Amino acid sequence: MSSDFSYPQPSFQSSIYNPAFYLSLDSSGYLTYAYAQTLYLRKDDYRMDYLSGVIAGTALYSKALILDSSGNISGINRFGASTITGTLQTGFQPNKTSLGSLSGLMIDGNLSFSGSSRSISITGTSSYIDCREYRQSGTTYDLGLLEYINGDSFGTATPNTFLLCDSSSNIGGLSSVTATTLSCTNLRQGLTYYDLSTFITYIPTSLSLNDLSMGSQPMETNQL
Repeated sequence: MSSDFSYPQPSFQSSIYNPAFYLSLDSSGYLTYAYAQTLYLRKDDYRMDYLSGVIAGTALYSKALILDSSGNISGINRFGASTITGTLQTGFQPNKTSLGSLSGLMIDGNLSFSGSSRSISITGTSSYIDCREYRQSGTTYDLGLLEYINGDSFGTATPNTFLLCDSSSNIGGLSSVTATTLSCTNLRQGLTYYDLSTFITYIPTSLSLNDLSMGSQPMETNQL
């Protein structure tokens, strides 16, 4: 290469000094290599060991790390860094004890907890768990049925919700009940109770029934 300025050879001695090495300034004033034909190293230079036996893409003890053609490298047992950016991909991560704050987490498989006193805490406004089924002690529950609990009241029948008895096992507000067999001990109308413990042979007139059928024959309200 030609240049407007040239500098003499360095006067200091170095184990990697090449007498054919020159420094020069190009026409733009940048410091460049004029030429370097040979790089001298001692045959016992320890740095040569870092290059011996190197395999691109594989980490080896006391060897230089060289990425493969895809920019990957494997075989590193332990790696420390203040910040790691990217996607962690491994099927076995026994030494990962904390993930810090995550904006999102996707798990392709099962999430298992071993030992005792394990829990999951979900906090924050509008936090939720989105899943189809819930399993407890090996029993699977259909979470789709939870919609029938929403708005339910103990002891009061509410449309399109489960029936929940109150603390006295009572429930009210039913419009009608259809059953093949209906069993009860007492029948109450208003504040009056009627004992049904024995077979009904007589229906009091105070009990208001528009029609009571036995088989295909209607029954009057004051006689059997």
